[in-house]
Amino acid sequence: MADFTVTLEDIGQGKVLARADSELAKVIEAVAETTKPGSVAVKITIKWENGMALLSGEVSSKVPQHGLPASLFYFGEKGEGTLHREDPRQLSLRNLEPAKPAPLRAIGGGKHEPEPEPTQEE
Repeated sequence: MADFTVTLEDIGQGKVLARADSELAKVIEAVAETTKPGSVAVKITIKWENGMALLSGEVSSKVPQHGLPASLFYFGEKGEGTLHREDPRQLSLRNLEPAKPAPLRAIGGGKHEPEPEPTQEE
């Protein structure tokens, strides 16, 4: 019976195993970083060739990635096929000039009388 690991070392002069090791390290690092699952697959193809076995290998991996952020947009008018970052139905505040402050005026004649302090009775 053939030993799988010994056979794998011999396929493609050891390059299949080396690539599998490299991909496994990438997937492990990405899983640790993203906490998402990943995988490495080794495929060995065996063909009959003049009374001998021709073995070839392929290595594939699924490396988890961080998700990309989403963005909110507003739909344009029906039939336009457009999206907008600002609500097109709302007035824009960008082109408005700041209001001029109103002059201050005193209320109640402008005098402030302090309240009497409470007294303590013994």
